[in-house]
Amino acid sequence: MKKYFKVALWSLFAMVLYAVLYFSPYKYLIKGIKLTYLQGTNSAHFTDWYGFDTRIIRNGSKVSTLPKAFDPNNPQKTMGGSYLGSIDITDMTSLASTNIINEPRQYLGLAARDMKYLFNWNAPIIRSIHEENTYYHGAQYVLKTTDEGQNWTVISPDLTRDQDTKQGKGGLPYTNEAVGAENYGTLTYLTESNQPGTLYTASDDGLIHRTIDGGATWTNITPKKLQETLINAIEVSPHDNNTLFIATTRYKFGDYQPGLYKTENGGKSWEAINGGIPYGAYTRVIRQDSEVPNLL
Repeated sequence: MKKYFKVALWSLFAMVLYAVLYFSPYKYLIKGIKLTYLQGTNSAHFTDWYGFDTRIIRNGSKVSTLPKAFDPNNPQKTMGGSYLGSIDITDMTSLASTNIINEPRQYLGLAARDMKYLFNWNAPIIRSIHEENTYYHGAQYVLKTTDEGQNWTVISPDLTRDQDTKQGKGGLPYTNEAVGAENYGTLTYLTESNQPGTLYTASDDGLIHRTIDGGATWTNITPKKLQETLINAIEVSPHDNNTLFIATTRYKFGDYQPGLYKTENGGKSWEAINGGIPYGAYTRVIRQDSEVPNLL
C-alpha cells in the first residue's frame, strides 16, 4: 500500500522533492524516483530529482508532514511533525535532528476532550514567507514560534466547531486507539497570503478563518451553506489576495460529491466550482497557475 501525505519542493538546483509516504515494507521505484524503505510504517524521504539520491529524514512509526516547513531558497533546516504535536527539526547537511514540542505533556490513552491541544495526525506546519525564522503549527489553535520551537505562542482562539460529543477516545467502543492520532476538531491547513499579517486556517470539521493582523483578531469566513466537512486545502490566488479556493471532502459522511469552492471577495460569498468533476471524485487539493489565472 502506498499513500503520499504531502510533497514539497525547494527552489534551488538540483531540484529536490520532499515526500511523506505511508507504505508497506518494500522498496519502490515510482516514475524514476527511488524511495528507500526504512523500518516503520511511515517515513519521510527527500530525493534529488536528477540524481535520485534518496535519504531518510524521519523514520519509525511517525509521520513527518513537511508542508512548506522550510525556506525553499535556503532549505538548511526543515520541520516535520507527527501526531500529538511532536515535531522534528532536521539539519539537511548533517541529517541531525532534534525533537521539539510546544509543551511537555503525556496524552497517550486520553480522550480528546481531556487534551489541552488537539492535533490532527497530519497537523499543518508552515514557515512564514514574511517573518524570518517564524513557523506556525496547527492544533485546534494556531501556535507560533520564532526561535525554532524553543518557545510557542498561541495566537488564536479555538478555530474548530469544538464538539464535545466527538472528542472521546479514538476507536471506541471497540478499542482505545490510545496514541492520539485520530483526534477530531483539529486544524488541517494553514497558509499565508502575499499580504503580511494575513493567515488562513481550515479545520477537519468544516471551518475557515482569517486574520489580517497577525493573529490579534480572527474572522470566520466559512461558506454559509458548507456542511460539516474535511477541508484539505486552501489556495490563495497568486493574482488577487481576495480570491481564495478551497478543496473539501465529505466521504466520511457518506457524501461523495466533489467539493471545490471559490471566493473573489475575501470570503464574503462563495460559489461551487465542481462543473465537470464526476460524482465520487476526491477533491483533496486545488491550485491556481501562477501565470494563467483560469488554469486550475
